[in-house]
This record gives sequence, structure tokens and C-alpha cells, in this order.
Amino acid sequence: MRRPLSERVVTPVHAVRAVRAVRAVRAVRAVRAVLVLLVLGLAACGRPDRSQSAEPRQALTGAGATFPYPLYSRWTSSYLQQADVRINYLSVGSAEGIRLLTAGTIDFAGSDLPLSTGALDSLGCGGAIQVPTVAGAVAIAYHIPGVDTLITLDRESLAGIFSGRIVRWDAPEITRQNPTFTFPPLRIRVVHRSSGSGTSAAFAAYLRGTRSWHPRSDDELWPVGIAEEGNEGVAARVRQTRGAIGYMEIAYARQNLLRTARIADAGGQPVAPSVAGVRKALGSVAASHLEQADAVVNSPVVGAYPIVAVSWFVVPKRIADPARRDRAVAFLHWALTAGTGDAGALEYVPLPRETITHYDSLVGTIASGTCPKAPSP
Repeated sequence: MRRPLSERVVTPVHAVRAVRAVRAVRAVRAVRAVLVLLVLGLAACGRPDRSQSAEPRQALTGAGATFPYPLYSRWTSSYLQQADVRINYLSVGSAEGIRLLTAGTIDFAGSDLPLSTGALDSLGCGGAIQVPTVAGAVAIAYHIPGVDTLITLDRESLAGIFSGRIVRWDAPEITRQNPTFTFPPLRIRVVHRSSGSGTSAAFAAYLRGTRSWHPRSDDELWPVGIAEEGNEGVAARVRQTRGAIGYMEIAYARQNLLRTARIADAGGQPVAPSVAGVRKALGSVAASHLEQADAVVNSPVVGAYPIVAVSWFVVPKRIADPARRDRAVAFLHWALTAGTGDAGALEYVPLPRETITHYDSLVGTIASGTCPKAPSP
């Protein structure tokens, strides 16, 4: 029996190519090195030092999803000014974030895919909770010399491109949707993520059910293309490569000055990635259904952008140090409320008020203290 998508996406990648394995090992070593430095830095912050009184003496460390990193990076400075607590967040991908949380290396993980109840219960001695932070559009960005306006792509044509069936920009499946454009006879260069990714999961959920989309497994989604690390890696490769196309959070496309495609909505009308389109998709989903893996993909609402991802913080239900527990709860409360004020400038979308209320109350259930010992056999 196949496992639910929300459990499969956060497991390690199996049977990857040798070059990807080398990249992964290097990435993990780099993350561990950074975490060691952070821990040493936090220890130093705990010692009195009158010469550096401006440095915060408290910190929290998270790692994971790259999708919301532009926003989380801004939160680092905003929350430091608000609470004198430094938030260290490493953009390493959803799967690696969950692995680091499981190992007890970080305080919280970032994921662009909600975990199943079983996966949450397996984290730590008392399990974990997940809290949605923000939503955003998964944009389809492209680099076609001579095409300086927004093109339109429907689900079938995107499935054909990312499966390797459509290989040129002047293919009839593309030109039919864009009759006013003259596409060059240029080979399409697909760019995709190289490791476990919530952004990949959202895009794959959008493609599911099309004629061309038949991935080998959830660990091997892309039969063709160039693999890159993180949203930032995909965006950089698309910017540098003639004929390239790739999927990424809209903020990365904007930062790299990339054109983004309009995608057909439920009524067949082209919709550009935007705050308004994401908000329409969110408005059709009740808070109780948000933890379904594909809840905000392929919205039935006309005018809703069809490829949307929601980012989550995954936090242990029990944190040993009471002061650290209070610090985590305060930050999560701020992220759900005041922190959303930073979202719009980066084209992220805050969650509906009823969703925020629901999860803010859940944050208050995080307990402190050590885990109870298992009874003797």
C-alpha cells in the first residue's frame, strides 16, 4: 500500500544519481558546519560581555523550506528589533529540515508540505505540531530570448514539457495558446529541484491526472531536466540558461527579473501568479482542510491561481527548557499575527483570520519539561 504523499515527500531520496548524492552529502556537511557555528555563537551569547551589549542573548534556530525564505529572512531582522531574539533560519529544503528536527539539531523545521498525523506523532517523545505561516504562488518562470511578455501555458502543456514530451518552444501545443507570439525554434531546458521539496510536491500535485504526467515515484518526479538545489538554485539556472523553464516561489522569479507564465484556472482562463489569485485559492479552503497535501492546488474557484503552496513550521509538542519553550511560543504567535505584515511586499499571502485563530490556539498547547520515561517492562 502506498504511503500518503505528506509522508513520502519528507523521506530521504532513494536511488538518486551519483552526482546528486555527492551534492547532497556536501550540502548536509555544510549545514552541520553552520549549525555548529550557530551553537557556538549561542553559547557565547549566553556569557556576559559588556563590550557587545547590543548582541541578543537569546536565539532560536530553524531550517527547511526554501519557498518562504525571502520572508523568513526579513523576519530575522523584524523580530530581532521586536523581541531582542535572533531567529536563525537555514534554507536547506523541506526534507532536510524535517531530518534535522528529527535529529534534535534545530528548534523548528520549515516545510512546504503538511505532514500526516503519523509523521507528526513520530517526531520527538511527544510528537510535534505544525503551524501554517504563509501562502504563495508557485510560478512557472522561463527564459525565451525575444519573448518579453507573459505567455500562457495550460496544465497539459506543462505536463508535456516537464515529462520531456514537448521539447521545443515552437511546438504546436504552446503556439496554439499564444497565437500573437512568434516563438523561436529553441530547445526547452527543464530545470527542477534536486531533493525532497514541498515546492516540487505542490507542482507535481498540479500536474497529476494529466495525460503526460507519469512519474516513476514520488522520489523521482522528473524524467528530464537539470537538477538544482532550492528555489534560489532553480531561479538562478533559469536566468542563466536560454530556453529554460522552471518552477519556483514567485518572490524568487521577481528577484531574478524572470518572466512568469499565466496558468489556466478552473474555467480555462489564464491567471498570472499574484496575491489576488492566491487569496482566492485560500478562500475556498476551510482551516480544518488545510493540512491535506493538495488542499490549495487546482482550486475550483474561477480567477484563483492554480499552483499554490502553504508553508509550515513544525515544532515539538514538548520543549525541555521552559525559557526556550516560552521563546518558541512567543515567536510563533508573532509569526501568525504581526509577522504577516511583511508578507505582502514579497507577494506572499497571509492566511485567513479564522485559520490564524485556529492555529494560534494550538501554539499555546506546547509544553515544557523533559519527556516522561517509558515504563519498565
